[in-house]
Amino acid sequence: MKSMHIKQKPLNGIITITLPEEMKKYEEFEILLRPSSSKSKKPKFDPNEFNGFMKNIPMNIEDEITKMREEWERTI
Repeated sequence: MKSMHIKQKPLNGIITITLPEEMKKYEEFEILLRPSSSKSKKPKFDPNEFNGFMKNIPMNIEDEITKMREEWERTI
């Protein structure tokens, strides 16, 4: 399914959408409108927040990696 994403400011409460050539063949469209804020910021990522997050998980990562590696099919 083709789709397109645009951000456009309304002019006197009206938004006009010009369809790209490849979408003109379709007879009907579903349009979803939601407010967009250009001032919104992504939360800052701090990798230190995740330090030690697996210490309470009873799993040996090295053993899990070895198991996954042994599952690979190799045609050598």
